[in-house]
Amino acid sequence: MGKKFRFVIIFAVLMVVMLGQTVSAQTGDSEYFPETGHNLEGDFFSFYFDHPDPQRVFGMPITEAYIDPSTGRLVQYFENVRFEYFSDNPVGAKVALSPLGAELYEHGTAIPNLTNSTPNCLQEADWSYPVCYSFLGFYRQNGGQSMFGKPVSGLEYLRGRLVQFFEYAELVWMPENPQQARIVIAPLGLTYFHAIGEDTSRLAPIRNFQYNLNISDIQVNAFTKYAVISSGSNQAVNVIAKDQNNAPLTNGIVQITVLYPDSTETNTSSLATDEFGLANLAFIAQSERTGPVEVVVKVLYNDLESYAITSFRIGY
Repeated sequence: MGKKFRFVIIFAVLMVVMLGQTVSAQTGDSEYFPETGHNLEGDFFSFYFDHPDPQRVFGMPITEAYIDPSTGRLVQYFENVRFEYFSDNPVGAKVALSPLGAELYEHGTAIPNLTNSTPNCLQEADWSYPVCYSFLGFYRQNGGQSMFGKPVSGLEYLRGRLVQFFEYAELVWMPENPQQARIVIAPLGLTYFHAIGEDTSRLAPIRNFQYNLNISDIQVNAFTKYAVISSGSNQAVNVIAKDQNNAPLTNGIVQITVLYPDSTETNTSSLATDEFGLANLAFIAQSERTGPVEVVVKVLYNDLESYAITSFRIGY
């Protein structure tokens, strides 16, 4: 057996030992979320689906599970929360929520005079703040202290919204929503991910056929190489297309129309975005008149379409 091959085997064994948490937590059921392009597996899967309305409370996964180098624990981020895996805990208690509400709490303007004796308010003996009104109803209906933790603030106005922070979550009052959806859970998972400087490449979706079928939005930007050129000169249009997860849109059909000041136009529909969501059209700009040239870019994908408009000028 060659030295190189022996090294590969030894390295693989060491990785299995070092990542024992990952292995133990990734057994069992799994589900792929095409909306975000990430998987949910093992104990994280069980913890997630033990809740009757997991997408509303936790949101969808925005990363894969991975070892947090600062703690050595397996973690996974969701839109609203972060799961942590504690291998030494007993079965059924190995997954816990990170205290993101406590970590990200911001002081707002408190609503005064709310106590346990206020109608439609509850304050347990070991709580520092009461939970009241619609916040209390939502809190009770979606798992209470076991799901959100204790309140770490009272009702407060923050950034123009009525909010309340809990150990694991932030609840927000959205009066413009329908009656049954006026309390929403803030996306603290995504907020915390960026706040502590996690590697943003972990947000990149794992793309497959199912993901591609579930692309729901296209974002298109376009810009020209030169701002001003003379007639008969070379010009280029660069196109960047992304999906709803800010991931590159691959194989989007690109149609470009160039509208000249002499009322002529050129059209192309033979372009497609590459694996980086990019497309480029080089052409000779030709017009009998000087003036602004409008470039209309249309990107098609499945039954979706999106537009971007850019321009340049033909001068002398």
